[in-house]
Amino acid sequence: MAEERNIHIKLGMAEGFGCVLVAYLTFMVAMLGFEQITADATILGVAYWCGIGFLIVTVVAFLNENYLMSCVFGVLGTYAVAFKEITAGAVENGGMATIFVGVVLVVLAIVSIVQPIRLVPIFLLVAALMFFFIGLWWGEMSNDTYLMLMGVFAFLTMLLALYFVAAVGVLVLKGKPVLPLLIKG
Repeated sequence: MAEERNIHIKLGMAEGFGCVLVAYLTFMVAMLGFEQITADATILGVAYWCGIGFLIVTVVAFLNENYLMSCVFGVLGTYAVAFKEITAGAVENGGMATIFVGVVLVVLAIVSIVQPIRLVPIFLLVAALMFFFIGLWWGEMSNDTYLMLMGVFAFLTMLLALYFVAAVGVLVLKGKPVLPLLIKG
């Protein structure tokens, strides 16, 4: 009789690594939104390698049977790896691709409401708003307001990603929630 086995790869919980990559990339986007850096080599050079990292996190999340994180990091990884090609195309197409990522994150935020950690849907909604403002800034509606909103929501996404890493890290190390994760009881 065959025996069924589920093999899980911990690797320091790949989702934490994915959140650190999100924080790093969104920090760069926030600095672009605050007009501290230019969009050319700074973000283009980082996006591809962060995308590779996101895709590695996707594979590990898939192997760990974590559907939600497979979807989240798979979409982010695909977008980040293709970012250089997206920026080389027509400006409106890049904005639409970015807005589509925001739509996917909103759908995943709605799906994530049923899981116990309430911080996840909040994080996904803030990230979705960041993608919406990037997409709006990208196209013909480009103005300083969208640029600033992109920076603000990218910075909030970065803070939430780092907080999520710290809170889950302390939870794993201590065995009980020390930093609030908004876990429903």
